This record gives sequence, structure tokens and C-alpha cells, in this order.
Amino acid sequence: MNGSKLNIAILQVEVSADVKENIEWVKKHSFNTSDVLILPEIWNCPYQNDEMKKAVSYQEECIQLIKDLSNQYQQVVIGGSIPYQENGKIYNTCFVYDRGVCIAKYAKTHLMSFHGQSNYSEADVFDAGDTFVSFSIHGIKVGILLCYDIRFCQPSYLLAQEGIQCLFLPAAFNSKVRQKHWEILLRTRALENQIFVCGVNPSYHYQNYNCDGHSIVVGPDGEIKFEMNEKACLETVQI
Repeated sequence: MNGSKLNIAILQVEVSADVKENIEWVKKHSFNTSDVLILPEIWNCPYQNDEMKKAVSYQEECIQLIKDLSNQYQQVVIGGSIPYQENGKIYNTCFVYDRGVCIAKYAKTHLMSFHGQSNYSEADVFDAGDTFVSFSIHGIKVGILLCYDIRFCQPSYLLAQEGIQCLFLPAAFNSKVRQKHWEILLRTRALENQIFVCGVNPSYHYQNYNCDGHSIVVGPDGEIKFEMNEKACLETVQI
């Protein structure tokens, strides 16, 4: 990174079924002096289709929070993702604000589906986005993907070809999948593209859905540079 340093604050959010309570939790736990603050995927409600549909009615309050945090701490806030309705469609969307100004918006392009003893599809709630985004933080080019996107090699490759040096991945990996695939996917994407990868996961239990944190930062050599435990909290790291 040509001698540049980036200070990153990672917030493992403790998500409840109350959107307003989640907004207040983020407000309370966000104090930091880093260059960038990053939240996990779907931090404003449990990762459950009915809850995500209901959370759409709070989208403006959630976006305002991201804007306010970026203003308050004079930094870039990568706002994880929220269910966001636009032109009659709902997208799993990440908003990025820099000192009160929106500099990027990314809608998840790969929607997760699962077929086994039970069936699940994000497409029952969301439409897929169709554009990848990159932007700069203090002259360092970075990109955004969301959760399931990391399972596909092409998105991170395309972003790396655009010159990103760090990929931010807000996610909501449940504990079983996190233990099997989280580390290996992030390490692979970092190594094959020779970039930093910062994956941020929440920490909460709702009905049969359990997220256990373990946000990590992986270096371009594929080695883990930083890892959090399962506790819902804020921690900082420098790359």
C-alpha cells in the first residue's frame, strides 16, 4: 500500500427484533477515532425475511444514522447493509458516507439461497443489484461486497482489476457456516487478488438464527492479521 496506513473500527452489532433499539445500540457503541467505521450486513433487524420486510419502514432513520456518525466522527462510515426500497423494489443495500456526504451505494448482487431440510431464498425479499462499486479513503482505493458475494471469485477479481487495495465485506454468516467457510473464503479472496479483506459479522441469536461474530482482517498474503471473538463490541485495527 505504498506506506499508507488505514485505521479501521469494526462494530460487531448485537441485533434485536426492535429496529429502534438496534439504532440506539449502534449510536451507543460507535465512538472511535479511526479513518473508517464498518458495520455488518443487515444490522438493523434479525436476518429473517418477515423482519427484513418490516425494517424497510425504518430505512430513512438508518441512513440518517450512518450520515450522522460519519459527521460526528469525521470519518468514512461503511454502513453494513439495510433493507432499502427504491422504485418499488427492495434491495440489500450498503450506504457509504464520508463526513456527512454519501460517496457510494452498493446493492448485493448475489442473493443467497439454501435448499436442504428446509428451503430459504433472499430473493423472496430482495431484488439483486447489478453494479459493483469502489471508492477512495485517504487516497486508498477500496471496494464493497456483501456476504454471499464472497463465495464467487469474479466480483472481488473485477474490483481488484479496478485497483482496490482493500475489500470490505459486511456479512451475516450464521455460526455453523461461519465455522466451515468464513475464514477460508476471505483468505482465498485476499490471496488470489493480493488485497486486504475485512469481513464484519454481527453477534446475536434470534429464533433459530445464530451469528457469532469473529470479524477478521486478512492480508494480501492470505494470513489473518486480526480477528475478533464472539462478543458484540467495537474493536480497531490498523492495516
